[in-house]
Amino acid sequence: MSVLDPAPPELWDRVCERCPYATFFHTRHWAEVMVATFPHLRIATRAYLFEDGTVAILPLLHSRAGAHGFFRGYDSMFPGVYGGIIAEGDLSEEQVRRIYASMRGLRTAWVRVFGNPYAPWGIPEVFRPRVLFTQALRLSGEFRDVWREFSRGNRSNIRKAVRSGLQVALAESEGDCAQYYAVYQEALRRWGERATSRYPFTLFRLLCQHDQQRVRLWLVRKSGVVIGGILVLYHNRHAVYWHGAFADAFFEYRPSNLVQAEAIRDACARGYQWYDFNPSGGHAGVVRFKQSFHPQVLYFHTATIEGSWLSRLYARGRAAVGGKGKEGV
Repeated sequence: MSVLDPAPPELWDRVCERCPYATFFHTRHWAEVMVATFPHLRIATRAYLFEDGTVAILPLLHSRAGAHGFFRGYDSMFPGVYGGIIAEGDLSEEQVRRIYASMRGLRTAWVRVFGNPYAPWGIPEVFRPRVLFTQALRLSGEFRDVWREFSRGNRSNIRKAVRSGLQVALAESEGDCAQYYAVYQEALRRWGERATSRYPFTLFRLLCQHDQQRVRLWLVRKSGVVIGGILVLYHNRHAVYWHGAFADAFFEYRPSNLVQAEAIRDACARGYQWYDFNPSGGHAGVVRFKQSFHPQVLYFHTATIEGSWLSRLYARGRAAVGGKGKEGV
């Protein structure tokens, strides 16, 4: 096994395009947006070349993790989105294990791998993975077939949204993106400490500058005013709903039901195989809402791979003297 560190950009792009289970989160564009948004991150993606001709990519971002940057923590992929190995060709379980084991370099403090429900393998048991799940629709190409599987209550809510005068359209400008972000800020204030993430406007602006065939911000308006929306990312056969926010004053009109249905309709028309609602972060109410679309439940692994013996020794020393064990980035 030969390791290319860093992975050549053209090789990364090629494997992403040819790998049937790669998602938008595995792409170089996603990693570049993360680095441009969060200054403490750096791209650290590696390529692996095997004797049988198989080429694998492990998308990675790293950050400082102690000793003034000597130690590094790695994420595949940040921030808690699908990562793990993608490949051009089939990998054996032993090859997968070797790739993950190769991350235990002397400077490695930890490697967090958020897996991929579409990959033909999970994370090897030696790394003590946990099981998570997402909810996803397997699309047939005909929206009417998907529509029939929606719950009766969901179909009723979608019709109510239409009768209430809600309209769905794609964001077309940075101003549209800014209006969505204002709704998101209002939602964050409403969620308070229950919010599991907080993202800056830069992230949305950079994503929405990408090709609209690959990134679509679906907005819901009432009387011309943006009252919410969802951000959907597209790669190969996979469409994934990654972010959404709605103004609480308009919940009664069911904007979320309507905009999801329109995004699903679009994914069917454009030939996508999956519409992925994304993991729900342990929020039972969110799981129930997604279930009204009658998705499949897909399981996958996540794991934190232990770092080198030197990083563990350093962490124990920091703890012994009352330090935090991890320096700020």
